[in-house]
Amino acid sequence: MKQPLSLLFAAVAATACAPAVPAGEFRIVGKIENVPDGAVVRLYEPQGQMLRGIGVDTLAGGRFSFRDTVVFPKVVQISVTVGDYRGGTLDVWVAPGKRIEVRGEDKQAWLWEAASDIAEQADEDMYRALVEPQICELNWFQDMLNTQQDFARYMELFGQVSEKTVRRMQTAPVTRVWLNKLAECARLLQFGIGTAHKRRNACALRPDDGRTAAVSDGPAD
Repeated sequence: MKQPLSLLFAAVAATACAPAVPAGEFRIVGKIENVPDGAVVRLYEPQGQMLRGIGVDTLAGGRFSFRDTVVFPKVVQISVTVGDYRGGTLDVWVAPGKRIEVRGEDKQAWLWEAASDIAEQADEDMYRALVEPQICELNWFQDMLNTQQDFARYMELFGQVSEKTVRRMQTAPVTRVWLNKLAECARLLQFGIGTAHKRRNACALRPDDGRTAAVSDGPAD
């Protein structure tokens, strides 16, 4: 999942030198290794607990791309389907006039990397780095929840992701990404994930402490 900083800087530099994206649009370009041509890459927009499909492309030469209109920074999600396999999704921030580079080395989309000069992407990556070991292990379980022990460990890992995320949120500034993470943790609690920390987390993030002040420049996703 980790890549040398020089590669990420190179991706951002390439983004800066690429043709300009029209105002009011975003463009995502991806290059994925070790995934066969013909794999289907999908782009989604989160809407509450649902995902709305907003784009489909077929991998050709390891490459895919998406473009769409956008009026303020927001998060979208990318997944890939290879035969019967469909893994997790990668969170990618888009914004008006911005180009985003996506790079990966296999079919595990949630282990791919997104590079851009969008501030929210750096914030997203910070939260993601906190739970990298759990994400990697969750990825290993993706195709093999064969026993109760497997399922128990799978749910435990999601609980750890929730706990680490909330712990960071207690001291992090309130941003669009922060608000999205709050919503994600709330959804996990609905499924009984992270309940061991429910009371403590609720107290730490209660609305009356000023942590959920409005974020300017558009609604939260």
